[in-house]
Amino acid sequence: MEHLEGKAFSEGDKNILPRLFKRYVDDIFVMLESGKEEAFLNYLNSLFPDTISFTIEKEMSGQLKTTVYRKPTHSNRYLHFSSHHPRAVMKGIIRDMVKRALDLCEPEFLREELHHIHKTLEENGYPSHFLRSVMQETIENSRRVHRNGLPGPRILLPYYK
Repeated sequence: MEHLEGKAFSEGDKNILPRLFKRYVDDIFVMLESGKEEAFLNYLNSLFPDTISFTIEKEMSGQLKTTVYRKPTHSNRYLHFSSHHPRAVMKGIIRDMVKRALDLCEPEFLREELHHIHKTLEENGYPSHFLRSVMQETIENSRRVHRNGLPGPRILLPYYK
């Protein structure tokens, strides 16, 4: 991707290049002048047409709709409930998946994502009553934090060795 960026910005038509370009691994966030999206997309796709193909998602009303993304190769395999790990590990898996859904999903996608989590973890041996209990507890704790705010100031202390 770095090679692509170097080529794109050194050779590209300055009229279609973005005002902001941020990349994380293979995800790119770009801000362009309105109306130049397709030209920029076509330009990127012309750089290495046999090896990489870009797609575009445009914002609607000043916002991007978000949800949890899983690659097509995602296997839905998680630590099986019958494995010899402490129950706290199983609870942590459920809580982390629910927290990710709460953090990333727009309200219109949340119910579907929570259903996916429940179904997927059931397929990995998690009992339905255990899933419901931990998921509900996580959702309630999240609501309480949002309603009451975080207790006190948050202080981050870096560790240096």
